[in-house]
Amino acid sequence: MTTGAHHGVVARIAVGCARRPWIALAAWAIVVALSAATALFGITGEKLFDRLVSGAPTATSESSRADDLLNGGDTNTETTTLAVHGVRLTDPAVIAIGPQLTQRLAGITGATVVDPLAVPLLPNGSRAPAVAALIAAGGDGVLYPMTVPDG
Repeated sequence: MTTGAHHGVVARIAVGCARRPWIALAAWAIVVALSAATALFGITGEKLFDRLVSGAPTATSESSRADDLLNGGDTNTETTTLAVHGVRLTDPAVIAIGPQLTQRLAGITGATVVDPLAVPLLPNGSRAPAVAALIAAGGDGVLYPMTVPDG
């Protein structure tokens, strides 16, 4: 390749941008403005924010079916989880949390709480598989899933 010889489309564009930087900058500004206008207002007039939809995913999965089962098919309930961590599970104050939650929610129709510490240990001293996932591996925390009506 000899000095001053430029080959290819990209090289010619680069040379043109270097010779006329203000024209190149204006061209890029126009491209950015047209791209932003197209994204925000669309080609057919449908605006970007009109196309955005919020809400729960519509794909049916095991987790969505499990939520439906937990809610009893009722969409007017909210499922939440109380996490208690950094405690000894044998502490009487920790053991009392489940019954206290159950008592507080007893007056609310449709409210439920799962107390994993109320489920008896298996004969070998381990937790039942159904509640084992609610107990921290280190034994220093527990989860209390609750379902309460909206409102």
